[in-house]
Amino acid sequence: MKKTAIARRALCAGLLALVGTGAAAQADYPHAPITLIVPFPAGSVTDAQMRALAQEAGKRLGQPVVVLNRPGATGTLGPASMARTNKPDGYTISAIASSLTGLPHMQKVAYDPLKDFSYIVSVTGYSFALVVPANSPIQSLDDYVATARAQPGKLSYASSGIGGGTHLAMAQFAACSQIELNHITFKGGADATAAFLGGHVASQADGAWGALVDNGQARPLLVLTPNRLPQYPDVPTLKEKCPDAAVDGQVIGIAGPAGMPAEVVRRLHDAFKAAMAEPAFEQALRAAKQQPIYMGSQAYTDYMHKNFEDKRVLVKAIGLSIH
Repeated sequence: MKKTAIARRALCAGLLALVGTGAAAQADYPHAPITLIVPFPAGSVTDAQMRALAQEAGKRLGQPVVVLNRPGATGTLGPASMARTNKPDGYTISAIASSLTGLPHMQKVAYDPLKDFSYIVSVTGYSFALVVPANSPIQSLDDYVATARAQPGKLSYASSGIGGGTHLAMAQFAACSQIELNHITFKGGADATAAFLGGHVASQADGAWGALVDNGQARPLLVLTPNRLPQYPDVPTLKEKCPDAAVDGQVIGIAGPAGMPAEVVRRLHDAFKAAMAEPAFEQALRAAKQQPIYMGSQAYTDYMHKNFEDKRVLVKAIGLSIH
């Protein structure tokens, strides 16, 4: 009996030590650099914004936040890899687009958007648009539709991947307009823009279009947003052309692997929320014609769960569901 009691006391002491060590580690967080995965190529709109945030958040955390670009799979490759392989200790986190919730309804994926992530904070959302080169013979959205009808399946548009906000918006536009388009996918907006400027695609639907229009390199035909943009009041919205369309602004936020301690989530949330108010981030948003979209950890979690269900309905409605 004595040996049993001694063993139990030793076990309890060990467990208490482990709990104490974990609590101490959380209180000491962070004590090493933090990796922020950006699931889009270097030079992309999201990359510029995340680098601005990372620098300012690092100042508040007392440790550098190092950006690691890991593009692919419509911005889901990096977050999925993080969820599978990294510990939920707050030292590897990822920028995440809400395309994360759409892709599972369209193809098999190696992650579960409802179970595999700790959602920390949302920071912005894309203002998507359909654009053509400034020297294109297509002058208006009516011209675009007429061209597509005359050449079914040949009029091409570039996007940053299957299942993303632009793909779902353009699929709805094509169905509503009774046209067939040639969807050409890339790893990110920067690659899509390079193909667009090189004349390899006839149009582009993405978030990286504002500078092209401002520089006289592109002409906007349609904004894939709920309301017209104040900078381009004459450009119609998807909702105007297709009243039944479900418009998703594709929120961009930051998340870690599932199971992150609440205190670590709080520290990261507070640092990135404060960084959103800094001029560098605000300038990066202005360059992309975007606005800040802040949601705290619980609100952001709720949003992503609802978005997952909304995408299920949308993807099925436009005939892209695998279920």
